[in-house]
Amino acid sequence: MMFQDTSNLPISGGLIVAGLAYIAVTYFITADVIGTRTIAKSNWGKQCTSHLRSQILDVQPEPIFTPKLDCNSLMGMFGEQGKAVCTKHGNPSFNLPFMDQLNVQKRRAQEYQQKRLQSAASKVGLRCDCAVSLSLESNRSAWSLYAGSARLVTPHKVKNFNSELITALRSPLCASNGG
Repeated sequence: MMFQDTSNLPISGGLIVAGLAYIAVTYFITADVIGTRTIAKSNWGKQCTSHLRSQILDVQPEPIFTPKLDCNSLMGMFGEQGKAVCTKHGNPSFNLPFMDQLNVQKRRAQEYQQKRLQSAASKVGLRCDCAVSLSLESNRSAWSLYAGSARLVTPHKVKNFNSELITALRSPLCASNGG
């Protein structure tokens, strides 16, 4: 295929090539740079990580219920007469062998849950970074228009980049990342 003669066009072929090069550089390079700087300037990364950390750490496991087995707790079911027996003979604690094992198992489960929460809280930065990358990639055209126009034209997706970031954060791709 042969290129047509561009000498009769109102603009030169060099100007067309320069324009296409400018568009390509804006689309593939400048859009990411401007988008990343704009998002960093908004302090979204810090807000995202602190919000996700607090959300994760607020989910505390249920406290371990350990039944108290002593005379008052057992004989107290029989009212004043049961309590009188405990008062007369003392309030010894009953140490059943399976209760210690049950308490150890509950404590281990709670420690494991706490470690999982701490691990998830330490990885929230990955989710926030994923949201930034996904948002920039899915809105590349809007960011390139914004960057290529020297920020004179601000597309809707760039104006509302915060909601775009939150949508990206909740996407399955970022929700499974680090959490």
